[in-house]
Amino acid sequence: MRAQREKVELLKKGDADPDEVLLARCKYQGQLDEYARFSKKMGLKQERDRIYLDMRGRVATNTKKQNAQYTSEMIKNADKDSKEYKKYQNILSDTDINLAKFRQLKYNEPKRYWLLQGYARAVGKGDIHALTGFGLYEKTAADVDKELVGITTSDGIKISSYTTHFIDRVIGQTSTSHEGMRLGTPINDVKDALQNPVRVGEIKTVKDTDTRQKYYGERASVVISTRDNRIVQATPQKGE
Repeated sequence: MRAQREKVELLKKGDADPDEVLLARCKYQGQLDEYARFSKKMGLKQERDRIYLDMRGRVATNTKKQNAQYTSEMIKNADKDSKEYKKYQNILSDTDINLAKFRQLKYNEPKRYWLLQGYARAVGKGDIHALTGFGLYEKTAADVDKELVGITTSDGIKISSYTTHFIDRVIGQTSTSHEGMRLGTPINDVKDALQNPVRVGEIKTVKDTDTRQKYYGERASVVISTRDNRIVQATPQKGE
């Protein structure tokens, strides 16, 4: 506990992110609570004066509002989460997601965290432009949820999900034609290819026993997983 108190003090002196300081204080508060529970269960008198020998003053949060921001899992993984946030920090510049909100997102909003991971991969690989912004990425996913999830293909497969790679393909690398860069695939063209295809390819087995099928539309071709009823990717085309 003394070591944790020292960590809080060093974070403050180092001008660390306020959320990181608060998390360290919450972790210390958790240690105090655990010490109190342990002492009570074992019938021992608490010796808190030994904790406060460092003369650092009040460190713990000791407020329900502050402690409620962080689950025990978040506190346990505090250092790892901070490093992960720094990896995403630059690509989140168009959002209001700070360290505290990132932790809330990671542990309490699995869909958004999944999208964030997909967005980071796409930017890193160059599948979408870095200036696309995570906000647009989320909006595109919301449009896909609304327009494509739940529809039935021409041969009776009900679409239940999609990959983040498919979101990358919908957005594309450019909005106008440039040699060597892929245009986005409009959602309406994807929908048309699935429901009114010019041709449907044969089902093929790929790794991990997944099965894939390709639908050729007038303006786009779309690949789905017939095992998972999931849209895998899409590509704009002139026609078949």
